Amino acid sequence: MGSQETRFYILAPNYILPNPSKLGYVFIKKDTNMKNLLFPLALLVFVFAPGSCKDTENICPNGQTATLKDMTGLDGCGFVIQLPDGTLLEPINLNEFVTAPVDGQSVQVEYDTVFANISFCMTGNMVQITCLE
Repeated sequence: MGSQETRFYILAPNYILPNPSKLGYVFIKKDTNMKNLLFPLALLVFVFAPGSCKDTENICPNGQTATLKDMTGLDGCGFVIQLPDGTLLEPINLNEFVTAPVDGQSVQVEYDTVFANISFCMTGNMVQITCLE
């Protein structure tokens, strides 16, 4: 029998190099069983996948569920925050947390009541938002 030529694959099965050792690259031999490569690849996925998920921890752990309400039709009003019991809050710093508020948007909010400011809207207590999610 004559000499048997060993073929190697690089990246794709159609790209065959007759003598890869001269190039200094690592190749997969044609005779290599691809099932043997499945376990190490699966192991890599399971090692790195858990760290890639977004942390689902609450940003506002003591926040109250509330709804943004558009009151721009009233003089001096903008968006207000409506609590589940119907209480309206006038935030003085909503634009620091939401750039494009949507009427009816559900949020988690933490706030401090502000007594030193004067309200033009006069629909509820003025508050300074400390956390909004």
